[in-house]
Amino acid sequence: HFVKNHLNFNPDSVLDLGAGCGVLGIEFCQGKKHELTLVEAQEEFLPSLQDNLDIFKLEAEIIIASFSEVHFNKKFDLILSNPPYFYQGEGRISPNLNKQICRTWTKDDLSILLHLIQDTLSPSGEAWLSLRADEKTVKTIESLCSRFKIYPQNENLIYVCVWA
Repeated sequence: HFVKNHLNFNPDSVLDLGAGCGVLGIEFCQGKKHELTLVEAQEEFLPSLQDNLDIFKLEAEIIIASFSEVHFNKKFDLILSNPPYFYQGEGRISPNLNKQICRTWTKDDLSILLHLIQDTLSPSGEAWLSLRADEKTVKTIESLCSRFKIYPQNENLIYVCVWA
């Protein structure tokens, strides 16, 4: 609801990167007509994604790929992402491998995610990332924003990223 309440436009196309069970993209698109694309690296989430789409009577393109493996020939008006929030060797280790992969940058990193967003966001679009507000993440996002010419607005744990 946070994104819906703060978004100043009605996007035609929505991309959820690191979709997991699809909660961000599905929640945003519920009750509206949006072209929805869900990207998730873990194939184990595919049944949950499809079940949630069925429950909410939505259709979406589902892509099983990591951030570095996925490529698009189109642009998106809105990109949502709740990416991993721990780096290798940080945080509590989960006994559940799928949860651990969701929480920890393993194959990709924040710069790969931002590069993907930069390549796929429409010129008037917005990207909303849910990130931890710890010192390391804040410094990393500030450095990467400068590198990628992104102008972030911090809304607690949400960064609204606008490209120039």
